Amino acid sequence: MRLLCLAGGILLTAVGVLWLLRCHMLEKRANEAERLAGEKLAERIGDPHVILEQERALPAMEEMDAALLSLRPMPTVTVDGAEYIGFLHVPSLDLTLPVQSTLSMEGLKTSPCRYAGSIYTDDLVIAGHNYARHFSPLRHLENGAEIDFIDVEDNVTEYVLSYTEILEPSEVEYMTEKSNGYDLTLFTCQIGGKTRYALRCLRSESE
Repeated sequence: MRLLCLAGGILLTAVGVLWLLRCHMLEKRANEAERLAGEKLAERIGDPHVILEQERALPAMEEMDAALLSLRPMPTVTVDGAEYIGFLHVPSLDLTLPVQSTLSMEGLKTSPCRYAGSIYTDDLVIAGHNYARHFSPLRHLENGAEIDFIDVEDNVTEYVLSYTEILEPSEVEYMTEKSNGYDLTLFTCQIGGKTRYALRCLRSESE
């Protein structure tokens, strides 16, 4: 009996180690895919760090026709068959990530993806995997942290982190409700995947 228990323990340990190795390999592949996608997107629209230095911003939303904005799709650039809407940049984390236009499980293996909304209607929601080079570092941000979005036309929209919360997977509508009053939402899975970690951001008052 003791030998059976020992053998069972060894087997479970081996399975756990193999599972961790598999997770590590998947994350490593995702990180490399994100790096390559970012480099290719930068070749098409320009280096995001150079664009940020130019301080080119979209006009204030109140100065633009709201009806026309609500109908305008965000411009995209195609890289290796995937459409991208721009870069997400977090200065304090030295994190710059390409963002795909449409959410898919396959797309998330490469980079964060737009879940809903638009910068034109101040309700952009972006989802990302909990990988070290994707959205995992966002947990270290504090309220007031700067977050920039660079579209493929080189316009920069500046945001500040206002609030973080934990949401259940069933709270999909709450994640996207414009009435929440947030201009940008970033979210990723908590460890274990049972809940979602959401960062709510507002447009910077300096814009």
